[in-house]
Amino acid sequence: MNFKKTFVVIPTLNEKKNIGQLVQQIFSLYPDLNILIVDDNSTDGSLVLIKQLQRKCANLHLLVRTKNKGRGAACVAGFQYILSNFAQTKYVIEMDADFSHDPKEIPKLLAAGAPQTVVVGSRYVRGSKIVAWPLWRIVLSKLANFYARLVLQIPIHDYTDGFRCYSTSDLKKLDLSQIKHPGFITLSEIAYLLQKRGVKFREIPITFTDRTQGKSHATLKELLSSLKAIIEIRLNEI
Repeated sequence: MNFKKTFVVIPTLNEKKNIGQLVQQIFSLYPDLNILIVDDNSTDGSLVLIKQLQRKCANLHLLVRTKNKGRGAACVAGFQYILSNFAQTKYVIEMDADFSHDPKEIPKLLAAGAPQTVVVGSRYVRGSKIVAWPLWRIVLSKLANFYARLVLQIPIHDYTDGFRCYSTSDLKKLDLSQIKHPGFITLSEIAYLLQKRGVKFREIPITFTDRTQGKSHATLKELLSSLKAIIEIRLNEI
């Protein structure tokens, strides 16, 4: 497993309580892995902490954006940065900064990675587990995923969880500058566009754990706007 040619993209906004521990845990498990943190100009001291960690970790990279444009847009910016500056990279994994995704499962995603295949860490396949999420969040998530599957017809069960592995050869098939929708709906837009280009999907079970530190950035407004965005993605086929 070639960690040296793999990047993990982690979007952050005011994640000081999590990001330092997460970075150190990832590097303790996989010292050769590369990490790119894409920060939307945090104001809680996250940036100071990350820059301190960079002095110790040569393969920790930071991309700072001037304003918050959503999780999805941050990941897209990270993909573009890696494709432009690290040509040797073969795989890119995206994950959350709040420990909802277990770093110990990174090798499982990477082992399943292949050109022409997006690996989706799924909460809704046999063997997966959701920890400490309230029932209403699970119900809402399942309804959103049912709706997305109905409209977009991508053969996956989890459209909205951002623990995924892409080959750089597949990302290069897209004009990432033309991704229109920010937030978590970006996951569905990228998946839909890749499917139109013949890319397949493989779901693997993961353990998803609700954050215990910091504040979630998901909002009801974003959820409602995503319902409209799903239709727009389908209508604006590229």
